Amino acid sequence: MSAPVAIVIPCYRHAHFVAEAVRSSLDQDPPPAEIVVVDDGSPDEVAAAVATVGEQPTVRLLRRPNGGLSAARNTGLIATQSKFVVFLDADDRLLPGALSAGLKCHDAHPGAAFVWGGFRNMDIAGRPFGRPYRRCPGRVPYRDLLLGNIIGMHGAVMYSRERLFAADGFDESLPTVEDWEVYLRLARNHLVARHQCVVAEYRRHSHGISANAERMIAGGLIGLERYRPKAQDPSDLALVWRVGRARFVARYLRKATLAGLMGPASTNSGSLRDVLRLIAQQSRYLFLSSTPDLVAAAAGRRGIEASLAPAEGLACLED
Repeated sequence: MSAPVAIVIPCYRHAHFVAEAVRSSLDQDPPPAEIVVVDDGSPDEVAAAVATVGEQPTVRLLRRPNGGLSAARNTGLIATQSKFVVFLDADDRLLPGALSAGLKCHDAHPGAAFVWGGFRNMDIAGRPFGRPYRRCPGRVPYRDLLLGNIIGMHGAVMYSRERLFAADGFDESLPTVEDWEVYLRLARNHLVARHQCVVAEYRRHSHGISANAERMIAGGLIGLERYRPKAQDPSDLALVWRVGRARFVARYLRKATLAGLMGPASTNSGSLRDVLRLIAQQSRYLFLSSTPDLVAAAAGRRGIEASLAPAEGLACLED
């Protein structure tokens, strides 16, 4: 019997990876009810790559003109009918047991807009490396998400299709961080939950969109601005938001600096001169905070996050 889960796999210029993503989706127990591959106007042979998996009654291929990742995900969302939906990037993979872990967490937290688990990194050849990423949220996951994208990988998330659809899906106007923005939008108004199972593999390579620091910072600042706390919000929420913004910018400035030192040929980030220009442009987000903000940012988990320690039994199911 299949699980009430649809897996949507958007694909643009990743036809050489997409068969792995489809196979990892089929290799679930219980298997998904639907697997929808969305060819987002890709110039490579997505259909031919999917065909190598063999004829599968649950696998569909949809083609659309190139519109970006959010538009491709929304196309898949509209095309599905299952109760839950997972969005797996074409260059990533699900691990065995991913769907059952997500369904178990949804059962434990009925009404959750989404649940998520851990993931591990892999290189371009598909070889895992490093320790799995499994970070548990505090008492108010929305606040943790303001501090940063603690989920880390979109394929580790299982959404309630009803909740996501009612929230209008992914924002197609955002150039990047559309996943983080939708986490914030849903977590602000709904229950969300986390389990500790490692459910996906995230392929790290320089062709991913997150390699372009300038583009990531621009998209992140647009997305975060929508969640700037208002006067009626708790007084400390503005501090959380400002620290989260500073951390986000600092993270990609560090990435850009390392890429610039390695040389412009190694990534999309450009030369060291471009990096220095980027730092000059974005430094105001790091240093326009008051002294207490900077102290809290430096304190990290000893500061704001320490006051948001996990509540007993909240959204952290043991393996």
